[in-house]
Amino acid sequence: MPSQTPGTVLALLALPIPDFVQMAYSVLLGRQPEWHEANARGAALRTGWGRVRLLEDIVSSPEFRVKEQELLGDGSARAFVERHYLRYMNRMPDPHGLAHYTKMLDGGTSRDAVRRDIAGSEEALAAGSFWMELDRLLEDERKNMRRFGRWLGLLRRQERRRNLEIEVSNYQRDHEIRLSRVEAVRTADVLREEVLVDHRVTDVQPSSTQDATPAINMASLPPATRRMLYRLRHHQPSTGSITASIEGIY
Repeated sequence: MPSQTPGTVLALLALPIPDFVQMAYSVLLGRQPEWHEANARGAALRTGWGRVRLLEDIVSSPEFRVKEQELLGDGSARAFVERHYLRYMNRMPDPHGLAHYTKMLDGGTSRDAVRRDIAGSEEALAAGSFWMELDRLLEDERKNMRRFGRWLGLLRRQERRRNLEIEVSNYQRDHEIRLSRVEAVRTADVLREEVLVDHRVTDVQPSSTQDATPAINMASLPPATRRMLYRLRHHQPSTGSITASIEGIY
């Protein structure tokens, strides 16, 4: 374990993984991590979880928020200002600054607003204390996470739109296939009726010479038509029933 608190966030991020986890818990939560916390955090870092993301996760934890709320709410206005001067400027407040912020607190300004004002002062920015660096680093991390969330939401919307377009395209294609099959069945039915009529004309003998219908020369028909006529002769009703049905219609 490191012997002292690192002076900068960069020094904290540069520590080996076990030391980094222990120091992060010590600085942010004021305690050492439990063995299961150290193991889980170390495993997450070894599998690619970012160190800044781990710091943000600790700062977002209920335990850290309770400690911060205690820091904001406990003690007198003078003690509150002194703690935040030490945190962000690495020094005790001068009489003018102490009087200014004490007056703000006594006048009803919230402690969180005073904290942000101290942290955003020119001296605090120039001092670059550990907590100032940490606040800026975590704010950048939150912005990156928000941008990532927006990008991910856009990607998901595009994926849903693309899936919908694919579904519509598949539906239209299936509908066209069904229509083509229906049309093919209708065409086959029409052809079948024509072949049945030709079958009747070929097989039924005329009653007189003047009403005789010339027979179709089977040898002159294409092979596909001859095969269809053969199937009709073997799988359709007899010629007599077909003739009776046709004569009944006419």
